[in-house]
Amino acid sequence: MPSSECNRSSPPTSDADGNAESERIPANGIEDIKELIDECMEANGDCFFASSGPIPAAVNPGLLIKGLGRVGLPLSSRDARDMVNLGRETPSGIWEIDPAQVQFCNPQWSTSVRYAVSKTIEQLSVRGGEPSVRADLHNLSLCQAGAFVSTHRDTAKAPGMFATLVIMLPSGHEGGEIMVLRGKEKHPLSNFNFNEFSYAYLACVYHTFSLLLNKAWDAAKGAAYAGVDYSVQPVISGYRLVLTYNLIHHDGVLNKARLSTSHEYRLSVIDSVLTSWKKLLEDNDKASQELVYLFDHQYYEIIYGLDFLKGDDKIQAFHLHDACSRHGFTMYLADLEYSESWNEDEEGAEFDNVDVDGDGDDGYVDDDYYEEWTLTDIFTLDGMRIAEHIDIDKQAIIQDKPFEDDSPDDEESESLDFGHARRNEYYRRSCLVLVPGQHHISFLNRARNLNTREWTNRLLHQMDNSTQVEKARAELFKVCSLIT
Repeated sequence: MPSSECNRSSPPTSDADGNAESERIPANGIEDIKELIDECMEANGDCFFASSGPIPAAVNPGLLIKGLGRVGLPLSSRDARDMVNLGRETPSGIWEIDPAQVQFCNPQWSTSVRYAVSKTIEQLSVRGGEPSVRADLHNLSLCQAGAFVSTHRDTAKAPGMFATLVIMLPSGHEGGEIMVLRGKEKHPLSNFNFNEFSYAYLACVYHTFSLLLNKAWDAAKGAAYAGVDYSVQPVISGYRLVLTYNLIHHDGVLNKARLSTSHEYRLSVIDSVLTSWKKLLEDNDKASQELVYLFDHQYYEIIYGLDFLKGDDKIQAFHLHDACSRHGFTMYLADLEYSESWNEDEEGAEFDNVDVDGDGDDGYVDDDYYEEWTLTDIFTLDGMRIAEHIDIDKQAIIQDKPFEDDSPDDEESESLDFGHARRNEYYRRSCLVLVPGQHHISFLNRARNLNTREWTNRLLHQMDNSTQVEKARAELFKVCSLIT
């Protein structure tokens, strides 16, 4: 499955003096900086979240089931019927046998499993390779004609679990294809012309967040943010026999699923871009003093902070936050409103300025079209509203034409003389605001309202926590600078 990559995906090169090319100021200044951030942020939200492939050199596992004995492969109808009598039926019509009842008599079977694990780690862009991950058998399952799994989302069955691996054993059947769903994306996992003599593996992460962040993550929260589901189509005929494994990091910590080289490079580009932006501001004080990255919609839960962002938005926000922290930038959550207005006649057709009173003066000073970009509410990353209404320039928006194909969230028409009207449309999104350290105070001073009292009280309370003292002290200094 293809994964979206930054267009500038080759590693940084160096000039004759040994300086990394990516640390130079882009030729087109702030526009190139915005484009690079946008490309990398879009790519950071994408990753491989499912994989599949054949196991070409797989050996017969020597399957032994307690209470049944040796099971030959390809699976015979007789052994399948005996497994049905021995197994536990699920509501979806699948028969499961617990791992305690399953043994593999062929010692070489572990090599076949490790091959599937290795390919899965490679295709999911997870570093660490075989030594960092183990595969624990979860069950042996048998699907007969009519069995299926409706849309389902796996959960962590053990500390450190990040994916489910399914190995299909030789068994003649039709149907039973697996479909993986993530948001609006749907991906069928190929069976690679699977037949009754074939071995194949299929894998799906139960949440993508653990693959993308170099920090500890609460596994119980993961699936709610990444939304990786799967379904199994009905088996038409025959029997489908599979082994299901839980892929687990040895130390039980999800952050050991480190970033792939491509993700690390994209983050290094963001680092270099922020360095270039600071340099640009030093050389040109008219360059954008803040940049705004828009989400695809407005979050009504934004008052609860960064942890309540969902899916790719959360991944992107954490990546930017990490980069901003390393380079002395401040990042805020905010709600943005974009408004545009123009004159139109009674039938809705636009017109230029009109001399409505016949005195030779059209009476308008806006030259017909007008637009405004406003950060209506600005929040800290833990959800505290600290400021209201900061007007920004269109140049500060990272994405190009972000509302071009959108319908307005609100609209109104103001009546003028002679059947004319003033049309107003409003678009709203939540966003991330990036502010260089040296412009933090001037940025907030542009707000119509500042909530410094509650902000100060919150920081003073945080200073009682020994783990937050330094961070709270630095933040409190910023607030005092706004007051004085």
